[in-house]
Amino acid sequence: MIALFGCEVRKLVGSGAFLLVALAGAALMLATVLSPSAPPGGPLFMVAGDDLLAIGSAIGFIGNQIDPGRVTESAARTAFVYTPLWVAIVIVFAGTAFSRDFASGAAAVSRARGMSAAKIVVPKLAAAVMVASFVYVLFTSVCFMLKAIDYGVAPTAAEALGFLALSVINALLCGSLACQVALLFLALRSSFVSVLVPLLYGAVVLIGYPSSFAASGGHVPNLLFDLSPVFYLFHTCSLGSWDLIAHALTYSVLSMAALTSASVLLADRRGV
Repeated sequence: MIALFGCEVRKLVGSGAFLLVALAGAALMLATVLSPSAPPGGPLFMVAGDDLLAIGSAIGFIGNQIDPGRVTESAARTAFVYTPLWVAIVIVFAGTAFSRDFASGAAAVSRARGMSAAKIVVPKLAAAVMVASFVYVLFTSVCFMLKAIDYGVAPTAAEALGFLALSVINALLCGSLACQVALLFLALRSSFVSVLVPLLYGAVVLIGYPSSFAASGGHVPNLLFDLSPVFYLFHTCSLGSWDLIAHALTYSVLSMAALTSASVLLADRRGV
């Protein structure tokens, strides 16, 4: 399984899909780093809350709103500001990366030669998640360090590790979206639909959750929003509720495990 995973990673890194992800990530990194830190700041996406400056008082994707008492954390928020676009990038990348061997018939050949569904599905999905996660964590980490310098602070080791932990959680949440794409593809055998459905659902949460949060003055449980990884990104990227950030890690791990297991069972049932 490890050897298969390594093979899938090498195939992905050498693919055109990976090059496009890397270029898109670099473009978002430059947009973040070059965004002006002077008032009124920005960019701002899908925000809600009483005070955009104060860490923990607002949710959403908040750029260059500097909390005077928590400048390093403000740099972290800015580093995550383009995460909504990363959601779309990961979904499209997962659809392309995962469906490639199925569309070409390579997966069916492997199955005919006696390879188990788990050995076909898991390495492909794990490779797509790991490669996309690595690019996301790398570029957001660069943004964090450069924006901290821009804000005139030097992050401590503990602050840097704290940011890295948040970036990894965000990457895992995006990984959950990739697992959704894989399951939908195995169920529907349509790359287009398996990408379109998560994109539309993500858009519904991105648009609807801030309005719900503002109307109720905070988070009110709602399955339409709470079942989506995008819901948790509102809180991890804004450094909002630490309870929800802790739940985000649990959610991402459990959802990826459940979706991957379901994908393996479906692939086995359908003979890949």
